[in-house]
Amino acid sequence: MVRRQMTRRPVVRQLTAADAQFLSREDGLQSGNVAILLTLAPAPDGGVLGLEDVRDRVAARLPQIPPFRWQLHRVPLELDHPYWVEAPDVDVAHHVRETQLPPLSDAEAVAAHVAREVVRPMDRSRPLWEVHLMHGLPDGETGVLLKFHHASMDGESAVEVIRLLVDGPSRRVGPPAVAGPARRSSDVRMAGHGVFHCVARLMRLPEHRRADLGIRAHAKGSQPEAGPQPVVDGTAIPPTTGFNGSPSAGRAFAYGRLPVSKIREIRRRHGFTTNDVVVAIYAGAVRRWLLAHDELVRSPLVTMLPLSTRANDRRMVFGNHFYCVLAPFHTEEIDPIERLRLTHDSLRFTRDPGEALSDRYQSDLDARIIPPILDRARQTLRRRAVPTADRKNLIVSTVPGPPLPVRFAGAVVTGIYPCSIVLDGVGLNITSIVYGGHAHYGIAADEGQVPDAWRVADWIQESFDELATDGAIRPADV
Repeated sequence: MVRRQMTRRPVVRQLTAADAQFLSREDGLQSGNVAILLTLAPAPDGGVLGLEDVRDRVAARLPQIPPFRWQLHRVPLELDHPYWVEAPDVDVAHHVRETQLPPLSDAEAVAAHVAREVVRPMDRSRPLWEVHLMHGLPDGETGVLLKFHHASMDGESAVEVIRLLVDGPSRRVGPPAVAGPARRSSDVRMAGHGVFHCVARLMRLPEHRRADLGIRAHAKGSQPEAGPQPVVDGTAIPPTTGFNGSPSAGRAFAYGRLPVSKIREIRRRHGFTTNDVVVAIYAGAVRRWLLAHDELVRSPLVTMLPLSTRANDRRMVFGNHFYCVLAPFHTEEIDPIERLRLTHDSLRFTRDPGEALSDRYQSDLDARIIPPILDRARQTLRRRAVPTADRKNLIVSTVPGPPLPVRFAGAVVTGIYPCSIVLDGVGLNITSIVYGGHAHYGIAADEGQVPDAWRVADWIQESFDELATDGAIRPADV
């Protein structure tokens, strides 16, 4: 059995409010697990990547990857956010596993396996990560599925884990992303801190509410009276769609990729940004889904856009470092070029965190001030008070991947496909990782709400073709 002994240190690091939210949301239907699928080209010498090879690689890199050594420690009565504690040892054989897919498996079979694996709960008494070696992918490729809990890292820090696992020299990592410095502690001391923080948060709650209302009023007063509203007001109620219902236990997943060079051509031709083009492509695909399900409305949907707060020199810091803005998602527009222009207008204020700060997703703000013991009740009451998708319809995100092609155990990594999180009332998430000249996208959806995720992937390609030809190629029914 492969087991990595770690130095016993009574050192703890507290989860931030953003980290802890991904734990508190789990209720048997919602899951905080996310994954990234690496596809590897066949080895030139015909060799096969073995399970022990992957386990040895992970064991050797374990000291460089802090989240792989963290295990949860709860505060009694949930008086405060939980802590990450250094695990005394890590059973690599438990965390690194092997799967042989059925013969002649296609991409849909691969995606179905990923979807099943992502929603399978992880043992919270162990570090919250797994690596799955997958044999039998199409075209003789091999898969490596990195599965982790969103409480320990976001998309950008997960990409850094990939950089640490692929071939190349070892890298030094920065300090973990935590609410405070690492410190020695005990259960009694953590409970005492929890009582103090709980009372302090409750005392600051009225002040927090007044300040937030003042910021929103100032932001509304500073916006022009005419022209497009670039960022959705936090109180806006979006239209309800088929992917904004109560969650089921299943996950649907589909994946694909778009050439970045063609996306940049579209950007240069129209004077917008790469992100504008990508979001407009996804809006065209979701428009087709709404049409197919007879749900198209005349007003735009509302998308949540996670935006990184990491500085370039903090890429190797783990944890969750992002804020969210809500923006119009223009599925109502039939013309692809006009849809791109509307998307640009909607997203232009998201380039500056200071501009969009007052319109951050409200739950992110609330989680910093609401005591954890009350957080689940707050979320339940919030869903009942705002049943229409909690003010958003879907999540769209883009994460930069490794800037150059990388190898894993000598095999070229041909694709990096994310399978991100879905929420109660938000059953569709389209996340991209830019790598190797392509935007590799993963469509994660609630299986009960979007069982046809692969049709969305087809429609992403159609929407891309529309923009690549300036609307010359467009199906008649869109």
